[in-house]
Amino acid sequence: MLGNRTGTPYSLMCPGNSYMTQFNANVRWWINGIGAKCSDGTSLGPAGSSAGDMRQATSQSGFGGYSKAATGDSLDSVTFIDTSGNVIQTVGGTGGSPVPEWKCPSGQKITGISGHTYTLPDGVTGITAKFHCGADSKSKTDDKKTDDGKTGEKKSYTWVYILLGFLLIIIIGIIITVVVISGKKKHMDEDE
Repeated sequence: MLGNRTGTPYSLMCPGNSYMTQFNANVRWWINGIGAKCSDGTSLGPAGSSAGDMRQATSQSGFGGYSKAATGDSLDSVTFIDTSGNVIQTVGGTGGSPVPEWKCPSGQKITGISGHTYTLPDGVTGITAKFHCGADSKSKTDDKKTDDGKTGEKKSYTWVYILLGFLLIIIIGIIITVVVISGKKKHMDEDE
């Protein structure tokens, strides 16, 4: 979690297989409020305050993590990177303690943000943030063909193979049972 205050929880998550393409922040000395836009056009937020200057980082190919961030009680700033590790943009204020780089697992992009918003007694607001990653199914399936020849996600037939395996075991069991019973009957006929 970037920031250590608690308050009102929020969750800004892109729907389905979409991912975050824009991060919006209202900034004074630190980030007071946030919003986001997803690859499917969905707008998320706002969470927190609209006070301060609007800043944003945009990447149509999505965000792969951040190369650095700064926090104190709240998220002060974040420097986003793409999935190749190239810096996209820094958004936020100038304060806070540095936080090391954080990346989504290979093949994934940032799909949302959750955390807490809070208001200090003097009315100043802040926000904490945890970024979430998810699979980028679009880039993995654009060039693949399904078994019906259409572009899209490759179908999985694992359950079919499991079912066929069970059926094969049952058939072999039946054959062995018939052979054993036939052998016993033949042996009994010879004894008579």
